[in-house]
Amino acid sequence: MSIVFFCPQCGARFEVGEQAAGKVGRCKRCGERIAVPPPTPVAVGAAAGASMTRADAAGAATGAPAWLERMTSQVALAPLTIEKMPGLRKPAPKPSPLDDLGDSKPYGLVENYKIPAVERGRSAGAAGEVKIAWRWGLGSIQKTFRRLNEFAYLISVPFIMIMLMGATARNRSMALFGAEVVVLLNIGRIVTGLANILAVPFREGPVTGLLFLFPPYTIKYMIDHWNKLRRPVRRVAMPMLTIALVVLAFLFLPSLSKTSAAKAGDSETSSVQGR
Repeated sequence: MSIVFFCPQCGARFEVGEQAAGKVGRCKRCGERIAVPPPTPVAVGAAAGASMTRADAAGAATGAPAWLERMTSQVALAPLTIEKMPGLRKPAPKPSPLDDLGDSKPYGLVENYKIPAVERGRSAGAAGEVKIAWRWGLGSIQKTFRRLNEFAYLISVPFIMIMLMGATARNRSMALFGAEVVVLLNIGRIVTGLANILAVPFREGPVTGLLFLFPPYTIKYMIDHWNKLRRPVRRVAMPMLTIALVVLAFLFLPSLSKTSAAKAGDSETSSVQGR
């Protein structure tokens, strides 16, 4: 009679003879050490000297030979579970960082929650409201100055084209007209840009704005708050550069300089006298 058993680690099936009962070996699949279980004794009849066993009686009742019943396995096998079968083994659950939390209840929103910044503004009273109104007013002024600067820039573009056309056609009066309008518009841009720069420190408070008018503090404030003043300073630097280019054009371009105009006038008078 043979003994059938399974590896508890990987579920491999083994069948050995009775003489191997109690011996220890290794699984051919996973290498786990396995002890061969002992066979379960077959229950026999109460009378030891009876000539017919239960198997013989069952065989006589069913018409099957008695030796067929004796050939059936009488070994008690442990049930094969899913955990012991390699293909259907469930993976162990991974540990979660939430396992150590004592409170696993869902979080709820706090009722009647108020923003701390709004609460601070309200608790400040009239002083906080005045400060908010002061900053809002200066912010509106800054926005107005920015729009005026952009509007003046848009108007100056066609007059720059007129000046270039006059320089190309050697028409000094046409170029001078375009240059005068460009210079006036860019002076207005410089004024609005300076006002926009002054509004930045005044938004923090009147004292800070007045101190900004003094050069030592002006330099220090511009270094410390350059991120706020970078664009306003650019709105002042660009029109100043435009005016400088217009002046240089009238100084060095032959078609726009006064010397070339004077020479052209002398040539015209000499030609008239020659006639």
